[in-house]
Amino acid sequence: MASFNEAIDLAMTGAGGMDTGAPVSGFAAISVIYNSRNGATALLGVNATASSVRLPARFARVVTSGSHRCE
Repeated sequence: MASFNEAIDLAMTGAGGMDTGAPVSGFAAISVIYNSRNGATALLGVNATASSVRLPARFARVVTSGSHRCE
């Protein structure tokens, strides 16, 4: 990736949102995801206490870039 500029909406699910639903409180880990088939990139939020990540179809996690406090 030459550059990266994406937004995330923690109230939605899927690429550009949360993996399984909006967190009520606590922290969400924010990961960069990539679709090698079409070159699409997005951010994906995951509840920081989740034991697994549900990636959208055909996406792979590239890197976890940080966390966000949800209140």
